Amino acid sequence: MKVHPTRRLSKISETHVANLVERVGHSWREAGRDSIGIDGFIEIVRANEATGQVIGVQVKAGRSHLTTRRRSDGAAKRLPYTRRVIRIEDQHVDYFRLCKFPVVVALYDPNSNNVFWGPVGDDTETAVPIPYVLDRFAGKRLARIADHWHANYPTYADPQMPRTTIKAAKVAARSYYEGLRTAGCYSPAFGQVVFTLRGWRHLIRQNAERDKVLRSLELLGAAIRILSKPTPFHMCRKTDAGHFLYKQTARIIHPNRADAIVSVICEKIGDQPCQFLSVYEHGGRSRKSSLQKTTLPVTRR
Repeated sequence: MKVHPTRRLSKISETHVANLVERVGHSWREAGRDSIGIDGFIEIVRANEATGQVIGVQVKAGRSHLTTRRRSDGAAKRLPYTRRVIRIEDQHVDYFRLCKFPVVVALYDPNSNNVFWGPVGDDTETAVPIPYVLDRFAGKRLARIADHWHANYPTYADPQMPRTTIKAAKVAARSYYEGLRTAGCYSPAFGQVVFTLRGWRHLIRQNAERDKVLRSLELLGAAIRILSKPTPFHMCRKTDAGHFLYKQTARIIHPNRADAIVSVICEKIGDQPCQFLSVYEHGGRSRKSSLQKTTLPVTRR
């Protein structure tokens, strides 16, 4: 009995994707034969520990799935890989929107032996951009996609914050931070959390973009809110010397701007108390408003 070439190519593509996923440090889980639109799952692994965060993957093989553009003379013109778009069926689009986990579409190109991929967005119709290559740099990008999927994140309100100027931002933030160094913060997850000069230097590090530094200073109040609540956490780094890095993530809502996914990083060294290290907003972009008006948290007595 003959084996259809399409079936053979489909198996090769899934195996190749699975091998690349394992190579970047995450785990591949095969979906069942009766799965609809999902060929496998990527489980995010951090510090050699499974996190339980999964990304659904639909695997395509061959260039026939790529869209083309027409030149002025009517001939088909293939898009460069940075602008490639893959076609998917309407029924799969509807199914992806119902999924309770993020979904990416991967295309195996047998000519180059590369796998191009891209995430499926809420506004996806019948085509998905696949600008990324599944290489050694894809591991962190996949982890960020899983982090941005905030269906299970706890939600807290951002404390009301007074307006201040850029010139006074660091002065006011340092004053607020010195208050945190004195009082500290009790976390249900880590116990007493201390604020050190090392954490302050990390917030205002010179190699960071200026607007991101200011945004991190703005989020000090949100960091206290996340730490003081029973927010889930996971370990993002572990060394043999007893040095651990932990991350807590929550969705912060604000009445005057869009919601934000905010993460707080704490470190634990040996038997010492847990120390605050950093706070940042996921996917933060440069905004003129951040450079013109900066807000700082109000100290709650």
